[in-house]
Formats: sequence, structure tokens, C-alpha cells
Amino acid sequence: GMFPADAVLKWDNREWSLGGELTPRDPVSFYHISKVQDTYNIVEACKYWWLRSYDVMQGVIYGVHTEQVSADPRLRTRLDIDEWFGTIINRFVAQAIIGIPLTLYGAGEQTRGFIALEDAMQCITRLIASPPEPGQYAVVNQMSGFYSIRELAKTVAKIAKEEFKLPVKIQRVENPRVESERHPFEPIYENLPKKFGFKPLVSLEKEISRMFKRLTQPEIKRRIEEKKHHIIPKTWWSGEKRKVETIEILELEKEIAKSEGRFEDNRQ
Repeated sequence: GMFPADAVLKWDNREWSLGGELTPRDPVSFYHISKVQDTYNIVEACKYWWLRSYDVMQGVIYGVHTEQVSADPRLRTRLDIDEWFGTIINRFVAQAIIGIPLTLYGAGEQTRGFIALEDAMQCITRLIASPPEPGQYAVVNQMSGFYSIRELAKTVAKIAKEEFKLPVKIQRVENPRVESERHPFEPIYENLPKKFGFKPLVSLEKEISRMFKRLTQPEIKRRIEEKKHHIIPKTWWSGEKRKVETIEILELEKEIAKSEGRFEDNRQ
């Protein structure tokens, strides 16, 4: 599972070294280690037993809307907003609704790939409709854009303030995780648009707006209020037993006015 020291990846007239003991994959948590292990297990199963597999490298899913889910209140999907399993956009929207300052961990420049729930389901449906050949293993990077956490906070705050008249603050807190806060991130996600016809149905801003409309309903807002003690980070990955301190409260108008760090490129 290791590349030789002189191995390189060439793409778009550029080169990246693949050599070294941490290559090809360097998981950042036990959760991600399990995903790397799954990759090799699936590859072997395809070789030995002629299984057919798409290994979907899923971007962070956000949102609560699909056509089917919105058809009946009883079909509402789950929404994780806690510090452990809650994904960042879902958590930010919940924080804005109940008046908790949006929490940036450290510098807030961590960058990840994201995709709305509705688009994630579209991708899965398209993959199921075009299965690989027996024995074939293929990787699909599934996302519709990539953003820094700071830029996401600004986007959520802007929509909360301008569309829903909610008072919002953004705060930087100590980073309770063990991770790089500034790092290169240049994902390639061409297969779904080029080979399977994927086109995003919803923009980041539209889905966040739909989330606010749904989650500000009184009965849902009440449930978020009941769980608010699970939102603020308390768990240090290093095992420390102390409060996560606030570093600073950002000036919202200046943050919203900035536009750096925002990427939305489907590379079609």
C-alpha cells in the first residue's frame, strides 16, 4: 500500500510527490483510519470475489432538504448539531438560531469539501444507475464545492442577519482538536460531472436559507434549545480537562465584507 520514494502524481501540468511513509493516505483520526482500512478491504474483495464497487469519498453533507423528505413532516431526516457528530454548517445554523456565537476552531482556515443532502442523494442515485463491471473498483470524490470554515461562518452569518434578522456573532475559540488549521486543499472531483452527469441542484446559500426556514419553526427551534449544551466544544482530543476558551469575537461587518477563501468549482 506504499508508493516508492520517487513516485509522483502528474495532473494539470503539475506534479506532487507520492513518496514517503505517510503516503498514499494519512488519516487524521481513528474514524478516518477506519475509512482507509475499508478501502483496502473493498479492493481485495473486488479482486478475489469479483465484487463491483464505487468507493465514494464523501464531502461533508449539510442541509435537511430532499424532495421526498419535504413531502411530509413525518419524513424529516436527522440533524446532528452536537460537538462530536454535528457537521459544521448544520451546527452553525443551529447556533445562529438560538443565539450562540458561531465557533471557529483556532484560525478557522480549515478547508473541506461540502455537498448538500439533496445533491448527495442525486450522486448516489446516479452511481447506482451505472454500476461498475464485476471485479472493478473505482473511486469517486463526491462534493460540489470546497470552503474554509471561516468562509462558511461568514456565509451563515450573512444569511441569518439579512434574510432572517437574527443577531449573530462569530467567535474564535481554542482548537480542541489535533489538526492543521491552515493547509493546502485542492481536491479533484471530475468523475461525477463528466462521467455520470451530476449537476448541483442547489447552491450553498440556497440550502442554508432553506435550513433557516425549516429550523426556525417553533417546535424545531425548541428542540435545538433543549440540546444547546451539546453544541459548545468541551472535548479536547488531547485528553485535557479544561474549558475551551474564547480567543476573540470577530467584527461581523468586516468578516462578511471579505470574500477570500471561497471556492466553488465543479471542474466540468
